[in-house]
Amino acid sequence: MNRLYDEIEKFVGVLKYADVMKNIECDLSASEVILLRCIHNLSGQSENGRADVSDIIDSLSVSAQAVSKNFRGLEKKGYIERLPNKQDRRRTEVFLTDEGYGLYECFQRCVTQFSERVFSSFEEDEYNELLRLIPKLRTVYTQQISELRNADMTLNKERTAK
Repeated sequence: MNRLYDEIEKFVGVLKYADVMKNIECDLSASEVILLRCIHNLSGQSENGRADVSDIIDSLSVSAQAVSKNFRGLEKKGYIERLPNKQDRRRTEVFLTDEGYGLYECFQRCVTQFSERVFSSFEEDEYNELLRLIPKLRTVYTQQISELRNADMTLNKERTAK
C-alpha cells in the first residue's frame, strides 16, 4: 500500500507542477474555471439559459462567500452577469456573457486537445479502466477523509476533556 500511496502522491505532485491552467493563455484562476464550468452546465439545463446562484453553491459544495468573491472577479472581467430572478427577487441568476462563453469554449478545446495527447499513448482498455477506477477512488477517498475528520474530532474532544 505504501508504494501505491507514493505513486499517487507523485502523480498529484505532477498535476500541481504541470498545472494545465498555467500553460494555457488564460486570465482565470482554477476556481474561476470551475465556476464557469458549473455556470455553463447549469445554465444549459435551464429554459432561460441562466443558472441559479443557490444551485451553483449546492453543486460545488462551497460557501456563498467564496462563490460571491469569484463572481465579482468574473463580472469585472466581463465573463458573467448576475440578474435578479423575475419570479423571486430574493434569488439571483447568473449567465455567461458572449465573451465568457467564448473564453470557456476556447479553454475547453485546449484542455480536450491536451487530454487527447496525454491519453493517446494509452491502450483503449487502459483508458477505460482509468475511467472506471478514478471515480471509485475519488468516492472512497472522500468517504475515508470524512470518516477520518470525524474520528479525529472525537479524539480531539476526548483529549481536551481530560
